Amino acid sequence: MTERPNARELAAAVREFLETEILPAFDDQRMRFRTRVAMNALSIVERESPPPAPTSDEDVELARRIRAGDVREGDLEAIRTSVSEKLLVASPGYLERYDDRGLAEARPRDEGGGEGPGFSQTPSRRP
Repeated sequence: MTERPNARELAAAVREFLETEILPAFDDQRMRFRTRVAMNALSIVERESPPPAPTSDEDVELARRIRAGDVREGDLEAIRTSVSEKLLVASPGYLERYDDRGLAEARPRDEGGGEGPGFSQTPSRRP
């Protein structure tokens, strides 16, 4: 459903982090063993994760048409649906910031500005 990083790449990144940053920092043999067990589990996830799905012909054609300026009725809805499905996997809480159509609503604040990406004057929490 999501593009990158996929499960295989995420597991590899975490395993590499454990191997290069965490494992060398432990003198405690018990913690070194537990870290190696975690690394082994991540290696299993890497091996058993399916390869990334190829980009569909429909997505390739849609992108080609949009780049050429040929946006048709239903294209925007197809993109909204696709992005919503990906966000439900990658960051479920993120969709709560958007209206029922998947579009960001810029809501005015007391001092101007709005809410949503690029409007906040204070750092936001990641969901």
